[in-house]
Amino acid sequence: FTAGFATSSITVSAGNGCGVSPVRVRNVTLNMPGTPGAMTGPSTGVCGQLVTYAVPAVAGMTYSWTLPSGATIIGAANTNSVNVQFSSSFGTGTIAVTATNLCGTSAQRGKTVRGTTAQPAAITGLTSVCTGQTSVTYSISAVAGATTYLWTVPTGCTITAGQGTTSINVTMS
Repeated sequence: FTAGFATSSITVSAGNGCGVSPVRVRNVTLNMPGTPGAMTGPSTGVCGQLVTYAVPAVAGMTYSWTLPSGATIIGAANTNSVNVQFSSSFGTGTIAVTATNLCGTSAQRGKTVRGTTAQPAAITGLTSVCTGQTSVTYSISAVAGATTYLWTVPTGCTITAGQGTTSINVTMS
């Protein structure tokens, strides 16, 4: 047998001085667990958060999760879904899961996670402005896991609205 779902045959025949009987066959399947499917759950912005990670459930399997330093499983740990509490100082690491049945343990499925959020997408807004121009709007798309946004503007310009959000208004001076 080889790893994975493999079918092989066991055969037997009976014999005496007159010859050998036809062969009787019994097919046997080795039910080694495959690598768990795609993992759901966020990959960025998990610092200080309680987050759920899951892989598709397969009947007859138990699951074993491995977490990076600064992450703890809250509740059941041998199912296809776990709740993970990240520390407020969590940096970066990999969450991994294996599936196990009576035949063995699968290869790991892993996901890299970061405590910080992803980099914001491109800033939209005017690229050419005039001195004294007011209410010039700049914005970005929301970033998954972000709770605030820190904008900076050139010296002499003023943010008149929106600091901490995805959109600001600026007075150019």
